[in-house]
Amino acid sequence: MTVKCFGDLTPPGDVVVSDPDMSSGARNKLLALCEDVLAPLVRADGGELWLVLAEADELVLHLAGGYAGCPGTTLVTQGILEPAVHAMVPSARLTVTSGWQIPPGARRLDAPTSSTSAPPPT
Repeated sequence: MTVKCFGDLTPPGDVVVSDPDMSSGARNKLLALCEDVLAPLVRADGGELWLVLAEADELVLHLAGGYAGCPGTTLVTQGILEPAVHAMVPSARLTVTSGWQIPPGARRLDAPTSSTSAPPPT
């Protein structure tokens, strides 16, 4: 597991979801976990969960809102996000970034689809 500040990670321009080595069923379960379980938990605690990247064996999430600059981000990552993701896909590599600046192309997991894109970089 890797926890980085946004400045330490160069995210892709768009959210990438590919499926070369993992069955689409496993990927769908992982994305459903993020959307249906993890995002509501984060939102209930005053945060926002953003999907930055979802590939065959890598998931990059971004915590914002109440988690931007919060020292509890590492605890939430290690105690909630990482165990849940590895329960679904044990081989998945999880990277969690945090901060007020949303990575370009990230998709907010707990928002209506009409307002789910991060603002373009300035």
